[in-house]
Amino acid sequence: MKKIYFVLGVLSLFLSGCFKDEGNYVYHDINEVEISGLPEEMEIYYRNVDTLKASPVVAGNLDAGDQSRYYYEWKAVARGQAGSSGTSSYVLGNEKELNYFVVLPDSEYDIYCNVKDTLTRVTWKNSFPIKVTTELNTGWLVLSDVDNRCKVDLISLSAKESMVVRDVYRDLPELYGPKALQSVFNMNGLQFGTEPRFYLLSESGSYKLDVVKYEWDEANHILYEMMEYPENFKPGVRAAGYGWELIVAKNTVYGVSKPFGMAGPFGLPCNHLTDSEETFEVAEAVGYYPYYYVYNGARILYDITNKRFVKLAANMLSCEEIVAASPHFPWTTGKDFVYMTSTPYDGSSTYTILEDSDTHRRYLYMMKIASGITQRKFLPLDDATDIDKAEHFAVYPSANWLFYAVGNTVYQYDMNGNVTNPIVLENEEITLLKFHIFTGLTSDPKIQGQLVVGSVDRSSSGLNGRVRFYQVPTAWGDSFGDPVPYEHFGTPVDIVYTAK
Repeated sequence: MKKIYFVLGVLSLFLSGCFKDEGNYVYHDINEVEISGLPEEMEIYYRNVDTLKASPVVAGNLDAGDQSRYYYEWKAVARGQAGSSGTSSYVLGNEKELNYFVVLPDSEYDIYCNVKDTLTRVTWKNSFPIKVTTELNTGWLVLSDVDNRCKVDLISLSAKESMVVRDVYRDLPELYGPKALQSVFNMNGLQFGTEPRFYLLSESGSYKLDVVKYEWDEANHILYEMMEYPENFKPGVRAAGYGWELIVAKNTVYGVSKPFGMAGPFGLPCNHLTDSEETFEVAEAVGYYPYYYVYNGARILYDITNKRFVKLAANMLSCEEIVAASPHFPWTTGKDFVYMTSTPYDGSSTYTILEDSDTHRRYLYMMKIASGITQRKFLPLDDATDIDKAEHFAVYPSANWLFYAVGNTVYQYDMNGNVTNPIVLENEEITLLKFHIFTGLTSDPKIQGQLVVGSVDRSSSGLNGRVRFYQVPTAWGDSFGDPVPYEHFGTPVDIVYTAK
C-alpha cells in the first residue's frame, strides 16, 4: 500500500507542474466587422416582377480600409412555417451589392449578408426580413408580337400599385403568329357564367392558359378538346354561351351543344348548310348573346366564300340560312368582311362592318341576337372620317358608339353621323382597340367601360409597345383624359381581363 501511495503522490506532483500558469500568453486583437445599411422592416417583393437590392456598409476595426479581404455571400432562409420541420435556403449572389431578380417561392425570408474575412477566416452576419408573393390574381393579360413570336405579359392590379409581370409564362414555347387572347365562361345550366377559361390562339398552336399558377403545359393544347384535329387548323375564335361552345377558324368551324353539364369534345365541322356537304370559309368572328339569360341562343357567322350571314343550327352541327321579317338589308350582302362584335347594350347588340370590294365604301349592319335574330339598322359609313383606312375597331358596351383607329388617331362615331377624334398619340401607331365584354354571371362596369388602346412608338425599336386604358365618358364630347401608358411590350395584338 505504501508503494501505491508513493506512485500517486509523484504523479500528482508531475501533473501540477505541467499545468502551472507561467503568464507567457501572446494576445492578438481580431478584426471585428460591422455590417450596416440593411433594411430593418419587412418589405414585400413580387416574384418574377421585382429586383431585391441592398448596399451594405462593411467596416472592420483593423482592416485599414482594405475591402478586398472580404468575401460575400447573400442567402435567403425561409422562415419556419406552422407544421413544417424543414427550412429552405437559397444563395442569391456573391457580390457586395445585392441585385437579385426575385424568383424565390412565395414565403417569408430572412436575407443574410454573410461577410467572411479571408485573413482571419471569421464570418460575420447581419440580416433583414422580406416577404415574397405572387400578385397574379387580377389584371390584364397582354399578347404582343415580337418578331412574329408570341409574348405574354401581365399588367397586375392585385397590389396597391399596378405593375407589369414580364413573360408571365416562362416556359412558353416559341409560338409564331399571335392571333388572339380570349376568355370563355362555363355557361352550363348548373354554373352559368362561372369558371372562366382563357385561351391563347396563334398560327402555330392554340392553348388553354393556366391563370392560377401560370405554368405552361403542352397538355392544354386545344387539340385535346377535339375528336379529330385537322391539318393546318388555326382557330381565331374560342367562344361559349349558355348551352353551347364554339371554335372558329377560317377554313373549319366546330360547335358543340351542351344541354347538361360540361361540353363533350368537338366533333364534326359545321361550316356547311344543313342539307349540303359543300363547305365555305368564314370570318373569324361570331355574333351571339353575351349573357346567360338565353339558353342555346342564336349565333351568326359571316360566310366569306358566298358573302352572306348564316346562323348556326341549334345542334351546332351545321349552318342555316337566315330569314328576316321587314329586313333592313339582305342577308346575302355581296360584300367583304371587315369586323364583327357583340355587346350587351340594349338587350344584346351585334355590329358588323362590311366593305364594297370595288369602291371600298364601308357599311354598318346592326342586329339583335338572342333567342332569335332581328335586324335593327343598316348604315353607310360615308360620314365616318377615314373609316375606309381603319383596321382596328371597338364598340362601347353601354351605347351605340363605334371607335376606330387610323394611324395614331382614335375616332369616335355615334352611328347618327356625329364623329370626333378624342385620342391622338404623337409619334405612335395604334395596333389594338378593345373593350373587355364580361360574358359571365356578373360584370365590372368600370373595367367593361375602359377603352384599351395598344400602340407602338414609331421613334424607337425593340420592345416599343404601349398599352393605355381610357375610361370612356358617359356624355358625348367629354374629355377622355391622358392615362400613363404601360410600356415595353412587343406590338400589342390582344388583351383580356382576369380576376379571381
